Amino acid sequence: MSDDFVASQCYDLTGDPTTVGMHYLEFADGGAPFTEGFYYGGAEKTYKVHANIPWKVSTNRREAVITIVDNETFKVKLPKSIACAPRTLTVTLSPSTEISEVSPKTFSTVWGSPVWSGGDGWSLDSETGSATLTINNAAGRLFSIDKYKYGYFEWTFSNVNISQGDLSIVGGKINTNNEPYLMFSYGNKNAYTAYGMVNNPTKIYFGNDNGWLPLYTAIFQAGYPTINNLKKIRLMITPYDGKGGNYAKGIRRRIWINDVLVIDDWNGGDIWQGTHDGLPYDFGIDSGTGMITCNTFVADPNYWNYSIPSETENEIIFYDDFDQADGLDYDSWSHVPYGTAAWQIYMSGSPDQAYVKDGKLILTIEKKEGQVVSGGIKTQGKKWFNNCRIEVCARFVEDAGSIGQAIWLMPEPAYQIYPGWPHGGEIDIMEHSYLNDYVQQTLHSHYIDIHQETPSGKAAYAGYNKRTFNVYSADLTDEEIVFYTNDKETMRYANQHFPNESELMQWPFRGQYYLILSIGAAGRSEVQDADIPSFMEVDWVRVTRLGN
Repeated sequence: MSDDFVASQCYDLTGDPTTVGMHYLEFADGGAPFTEGFYYGGAEKTYKVHANIPWKVSTNRREAVITIVDNETFKVKLPKSIACAPRTLTVTLSPSTEISEVSPKTFSTVWGSPVWSGGDGWSLDSETGSATLTINNAAGRLFSIDKYKYGYFEWTFSNVNISQGDLSIVGGKINTNNEPYLMFSYGNKNAYTAYGMVNNPTKIYFGNDNGWLPLYTAIFQAGYPTINNLKKIRLMITPYDGKGGNYAKGIRRRIWINDVLVIDDWNGGDIWQGTHDGLPYDFGIDSGTGMITCNTFVADPNYWNYSIPSETENEIIFYDDFDQADGLDYDSWSHVPYGTAAWQIYMSGSPDQAYVKDGKLILTIEKKEGQVVSGGIKTQGKKWFNNCRIEVCARFVEDAGSIGQAIWLMPEPAYQIYPGWPHGGEIDIMEHSYLNDYVQQTLHSHYIDIHQETPSGKAAYAGYNKRTFNVYSADLTDEEIVFYTNDKETMRYANQHFPNESELMQWPFRGQYYLILSIGAAGRSEVQDADIPSFMEVDWVRVTRLGN
C-alpha cells in the first residue's frame, strides 16, 4: 500500500469504509459497520489502517473509546447505550508527526557519471534524456499533507547548463519501496511522448497508473532560459483526487521557476524515451559539474492559493464541498427566486433545479409543464465576503448556445458602498454563454459602465478545459481585484484612489459581497428547446482570507 496518507480525513463508521486515494480503512475482523439505531449494551469494532507512516486517530463522539492496538489497527468501543445515526459516529485519521523541514541535500554530477554528497537517503540515476533524483527516507513525510494544505520543495542551481531545449520538473510518485519519487527532465518538449513510460524492477515512474492522473493543462513560456539564468526551481504539490474532479486527496503538482510557470506536468509527467527529428533523444547536462541543493519542504494551509505561497497562514473562512447527507447547507445558501432581471426570469427558487447529488451541486435548466425553469443558489444575507480569495471548481455543458452559466458576486445590501446597480459593483468570476470557447471574467461599476474604462481594463477572456472541471478564482482586496482560471492570472484591476471617488464611483469593491451560482439564459436570449435540459455542476467552493 502507498503512504498516500490523507491527513485529517474523516471516515463515517456507519457505512462501509471506502477507498480514499490510495489510503483506506477496512474491518480487521470481518465485521459490519455501526448501523443506525441504539446500542444498549455497547459495541466494539476493529479497523485496520492502510498507511505506511505514523498515524493517530480521534473521534467526534466523546462516549466512544478508541484503543490503538498496533501500528495498523485500532478499536472503537461504545461502552454504554448510545444512539448511532448516519454520519454521527466518525473517526479522523491524521499523521502523528508534523511536517517539518527537510535537511538541505546537495549533489554534483557530470552527465552519465553521478557523484553525490549530502548524506544518506539520496541517489541519482541516469536515464535517456533525463537526470533522475530519487528522494528516499528524508522526505517520507511528503505524503502526510492535510487536505487544506499544500507545500513545495525548492532547489537552487549553480554551474549547470543544458545543451538545448527547456528544463522541466515533474513530481510526486512512489517507487516500489513506497518512497516519494521526483524527476528532473532536460530537453525539448517536442520530443516528449506521453506513452514512453518506463517500468523496471526497481522503480515505477509516475503517470496515469495507480490512481495518478495528469493535470489538465500544459503551459509553456516562449524562449526557454538556461538553468544558470533560473537559479531557483520550486515544485509545488497539492492534495488532489481525480475522482470526479475533486481536489481533495492524493498529490497534485505545481511547478514554478523564478515565479514563472514554465511547464506543468507535460503529457502527464511520464519519463520519456523517444526521438526528435529522427535522432535519439539523449542530450542532457552539457557542461561541467553542477550542483543542485534541495533547501526545504514548506507546508502551508492555503493549498488553493495558486500564486507563489507566502510564509503566513491564511484562514479558511468558508468551505463547501457539497457532500452533506441531508442536501444543501441552508445555513449558508438559499435558492434564487424568480425575478424580472434577464438572468433571473427562469429561476424557479426550487430545490428541483438546484440540489446536491454525489458530492456535487447540480444546477439545471429544463422544461417542466411547458415552462422553462432553472436553478441557482446564493449566500445573500448569510455569508458575505471581502479581502479574500474566492475559488469555485465547476464544469458545464458547452454546446447549448442559448444557455448561460455564471459564478459571480453582488454587494450585500447592508454593506454596499454605493446603492443601485452598477454603482454598487458586480464581480463576475466566471460567465459562459453563446458556445464561446472561452469564459469571461468581468467587473461592473458606475465608472466602468459609463465607458471611462477600456474594454481590456474591465474584462478577461480566458481559455478553459472543456467537458471537465475548472477552477475559477478571484482575489478581492481594498487595492485590487485579480482573476484566475486554473491558477493562471487572467486580469488585474486596481483601485485608482481618485480624489473625486464619491463622484466617479470607480471603486465600490471595498464593500461586502455575496456569492451567486446560477444557470439560465445567455444574456437576453430566449432559451431554445434544443438546448435543454442542460446543467452546471459545482464540486466545491472555498473562501480564504487575505490579510486582515
